[in-house]
Amino acid sequence: MDRKNYDNKAALAKKRKRRRTILHSTVGILFISTVLVVLSVVFCRVAKFTVAGESPYSRDDIVNSVKACEGKSMFLIKTEKLEDLVESALPYTDNVTISKQYPRGLRIEVSTAKKAFSVELSKNYYAVTNGRLKVLEATDKLPEDTVTVKGRPISSYSAGQILSFTGKPGDDAIRDALIEIAQAIEDTALENINMINIGDENNIYLVYDNRIIVKIGKAENLANKLYLAKKSLDEENKLSPAQYGELDVTINKKAVFAPDDLKDLPELVEFLEEQDRSENAEEETETDEAGVQTAADTVIQPDNTVPSQSDSADIIG
Repeated sequence: MDRKNYDNKAALAKKRKRRRTILHSTVGILFISTVLVVLSVVFCRVAKFTVAGESPYSRDDIVNSVKACEGKSMFLIKTEKLEDLVESALPYTDNVTISKQYPRGLRIEVSTAKKAFSVELSKNYYAVTNGRLKVLEATDKLPEDTVTVKGRPISSYSAGQILSFTGKPGDDAIRDALIEIAQAIEDTALENINMINIGDENNIYLVYDNRIIVKIGKAENLANKLYLAKKSLDEENKLSPAQYGELDVTINKKAVFAPDDLKDLPELVEFLEEQDRSENAEEETETDEAGVQTAADTVIQPDNTVPSQSDSADIIG
């Protein structure tokens, strides 16, 4: 009996010792972790910026756009928020990637945004955007090598921000359709698209080479429709490169081309007349007296100031 009691006491003592060991180890780990976290927060703070890539902006401009994070803890910085700050403050930047370089550096990689669309804001006034519909600038001189977008009112626009449309369907549906069209145009190497009309979401159409209306219909299966359009247009160009007409790709997996006279294509006539009026207006402004800023010179650019301290709250966790 005494032997049994002795064994029980020994087992209990061993269990208590094991518990104390676990407790001490846990406390030690927590203490060391806390010290490491405090040290990292105190010493790992943003102090160095490295800029890479091609951009129309200077290194100082790019660094200043994220200057609000200087001195902040590396562990609390939200790089996604910083990337948005750069693209917003410097509209002609694109594909911005910011990575942390411990203990105290940030690497900012940028590329130059390409003009894709000129979205009509009002008569002879346009918001120039990239393929994601980020506004690069607003101007009353229609830029070359962009696709004019017509038919949908704009609810708001600001350089560096994504363009917002009004009306039905919602903003997201219209933006998604235009972005998909832009991507499909690039993927299929479909050139000479002059205009996209999105006034009726069920009857979207393009103007090709200022002579052919390309009917797309609803904003669905856009990649397939533009692939068919590209194939059909290539064939028609071989037969008659100056032919006016209408290409219908609204029918599933079919492209139907109908040659026609210009006078019988009212959408095309209207677009060409608007182009002529716009070109005439530009020529008139360019003949104004020397030394006076004309409407054609007016470009809205963003305020490229460093974000205030109140703005910097969004860039840290």
